Amino acid sequence: MKDLTAALAFRDKFAYSIGSLGKELAHGLISCYVFLYCIQVLKLEVPFLGLLYLSHNILGIMTAPLLGIILDNLTCRFGKYKLLTFFGLSLNCALLMAFYYLPQLTPSNVELTVGALYLVWSLSFFMIDLPSWSMLSAFNAAATTRNAMAAVPCITNHLGSQLLVICALPFLQQVRSLFDNFSYPLGALGAFYLMLISQSIFLFVLSNRTGGGTEPLAPREAPTRVTSTTLHPYESYQVSAQGSFGALSPDQSMVAALNPVALSGKSSVRAHAEATTAAAATAAAEGAAKLELVPSLKHQGYHRSYQRGNHRLSPHLSLKERLYPMFQVLVKNDQLMVIFLSTVLLYSAFGLILGALILFLSEQQLLLSPTLYLIILLGALLQLFAMACFERLVRRTNRTFIFKLAIYMSMGGFALMLGAEFCVQLIYPLLAAALFLVNLGGGLCKVALTSMTIDTVDYGEFKLSVRTDGLIFSLRSMAYYFGHTIAFFFFGGARCISYVLGQSAAPHEPVELSGIILIVLVLLGLALFLYLNFYKLNGAFYRNVLNNLQYLRQNQARTSPTLAQLNANKFMLRYALDESTMIIKLNANNVDDILKAMVQKLSEVHAITSEHDYSADLKARLALGPCGIAEGIAIPHAKSSAVRRATVVVATLDHPIDLGALDGRACDLIFLLASPDDGYTHLNLLGRLSLLLNESGFANKLRASGSPTELFERMIQCERHIVH
Repeated sequence: MKDLTAALAFRDKFAYSIGSLGKELAHGLISCYVFLYCIQVLKLEVPFLGLLYLSHNILGIMTAPLLGIILDNLTCRFGKYKLLTFFGLSLNCALLMAFYYLPQLTPSNVELTVGALYLVWSLSFFMIDLPSWSMLSAFNAAATTRNAMAAVPCITNHLGSQLLVICALPFLQQVRSLFDNFSYPLGALGAFYLMLISQSIFLFVLSNRTGGGTEPLAPREAPTRVTSTTLHPYESYQVSAQGSFGALSPDQSMVAALNPVALSGKSSVRAHAEATTAAAATAAAEGAAKLELVPSLKHQGYHRSYQRGNHRLSPHLSLKERLYPMFQVLVKNDQLMVIFLSTVLLYSAFGLILGALILFLSEQQLLLSPTLYLIILLGALLQLFAMACFERLVRRTNRTFIFKLAIYMSMGGFALMLGAEFCVQLIYPLLAAALFLVNLGGGLCKVALTSMTIDTVDYGEFKLSVRTDGLIFSLRSMAYYFGHTIAFFFFGGARCISYVLGQSAAPHEPVELSGIILIVLVLLGLALFLYLNFYKLNGAFYRNVLNNLQYLRQNQARTSPTLAQLNANKFMLRYALDESTMIIKLNANNVDDILKAMVQKLSEVHAITSEHDYSADLKARLALGPCGIAEGIAIPHAKSSAVRRATVVVATLDHPIDLGALDGRACDLIFLLASPDDGYTHLNLLGRLSLLLNESGFANKLRASGSPTELFERMIQCERHIVH
């Protein structure tokens, strides 16, 4: 991981930043070019530009998911991001040259020509824009890297959209006197060189490893007899191995290890730890010499293998088999839906207030005031500053605090705008304070949403075992354009710009800024409510997601039975821990109540495919002997083909229950171990847990935990202490 972070330190970050900045500046430049040319030369009506702007947003909404699916299914030795960018760049540059020669054309239907050129150019821009956002998931080696890189496209988007337009205001004000000396083709030519140079740097400087994206998990092929080179972490296998208790299967060896009678009279947790660890080590070492892998037909599913390195789906898949995992991402990635709705709400709010404010200032004859222009420019620069500082702020606090602070700052800024409406004498200081707060809050919000979108890529892989960064970021683009479209229906973008140019638009009712501000405050409140109540990819839970992904990818890289066993020895208990599977003071009357509640936790975190199948395997295992160990501890456990990944559920009981421990003590600390039936993970997991329970005072610390988070953190800290 350290090598990857170092490799991304300069070369890849530089290429990515230049590519992102160039496309955004070119987009802003060509948009201004089309606007000026249509208004001043072609003498087109303002409603036409409004329709063009609306069509651009609708096209983005419609094509984003299609481009996302295409991106996730592309295959190229240079990386899927580069391949789509190359096609988009080729089309984009061809259309920019068409814009260059536009003044020389005299078509009979100029509106149709300009509209068609601009919309096809927009499509080519989407083909460049989506890979730029999607490949942020390749920079998630560490939280600091992810948060820092999330700011890059946000900053470049801000430079290419808001700041470019704001800095063009003085030019627009004097545009009538300057047009005689201004050559329109220069705008198209400048956009052409910006796009060509920046995207060439992106294509040729960015490393192929990064250009290919983060390697996804490799789900299973259709059931066939497999060798060790096709072994994947989500598969189930029947494995025969010689354990440390003679000619026994691994499960029989563990039964003996967990049975206090077989521990030569030792009934303590220490004796259990010694025997369990020995069984795990022996099974892992000797299992490499004798493995017969027969895939279980029980755990099927829609997944298919990705070819390593190219991240492509098997060429034998049908269209339905390719699209079904994409559909699952939209339906089952609940965190993605939270971010999608929050993005729509926030961009709708900022779009509404922008339109209302421009029209309000135009009515007050203040829109072209030098003082107001300076305030707007400083506010835009503050937003840039907030984006650049996001990673440092998160490092010193946390992302939840930053996101809440950003929403509250934006709300405070909007409230100050109410004062500007009712107190015209103080309109400049009130607007300055309002715009400064809104820009600071807006900048932090935009980077936070981008960073959280990266998280949902990992979460989708963790939950559904398929990585779809293209589709996920296409939903981010959909939310962006959807928010702007909602704002457009309230305040047309073309009508606002026509005020900047001093032209009259269609008659309209006076703007009630206070009513719009109240709507915006409600939208921000809803976004904050969604985040606080439904978004959970923060803190210990998200660290657990990343730990599980790291473990699964390590196991995916296995190329021989011997190496597979060596990787098994590196298994850390933290890979099987999840804050959501920690239960405090469980109220249960018998072992069935305990197991039912704990198995439900496995289902909630999607660690098992079926509660019924796993419960049946667990009951079959318990029929061999009680799960009580000693000293108030019980470890019910089972290998099962219904288990997707090794997971531990931990519960403290409200009152102890007799679970058949040899020392006769009732149990109040329960560990449920769910392991895939691969022949060694089960033993290894038990051995790791036994090492922790051997630590003096560890069990009592768990019993004293006051919350699931505290229980989770104490287990992580204890293992870290043992390992290091």
